[in-house]
Amino acid sequence: MSTTELNASYDASSLVKAADLKTDVDFDKYMNLLLTISSSATSTSKIVINVGGAAAGYPVIYSLGDEASGSAGMQVSLVTAGSLPLSAITITPNVTTLDTASSGGGGNQWTLQVQGYLAAQAGTQGLLLYAIVTDATTTVQVSLNNGGKTTLSQTPIYFPWKPIN
Repeated sequence: MSTTELNASYDASSLVKAADLKTDVDFDKYMNLLLTISSSATSTSKIVINVGGAAAGYPVIYSLGDEASGSAGMQVSLVTAGSLPLSAITITPNVTTLDTASSGGGGNQWTLQVQGYLAAQAGTQGLLLYAIVTDATTTVQVSLNNGGKTTLSQTPIYFPWKPIN
């Protein structure tokens, strides 16, 4: 990866999505994904996490993993004590949306994790991730392939594609 790629400026229109392709893509390369969402929101909020390829013709999507290797699929778990503060979760190839339930007026701090995979085709060099949250107390962090956590914002962040297979 060049310094230019690391320092490049990206926006939401930079994402290459699965729907952008006109032909079938063999999504057979995978990366481990861990999303950590923390908040003290007391009212309902929406968290939208977008993923896409960083180069034309190379989309990156959310995935349940490689069936042939006995993938664990996708798991959502509450890290803090209490009940899972979700009213809905929707996962499409390029967007994960979490709608949180009201936690009352107490300012309860909660953290939940979403474990799963990202998938791409051979030749993919990078991906972009960004998050949109409606509550200022909410943070979204991502860890790829059990690496360090990076906090996501509304500005897409470039990550090199390093498949586990």
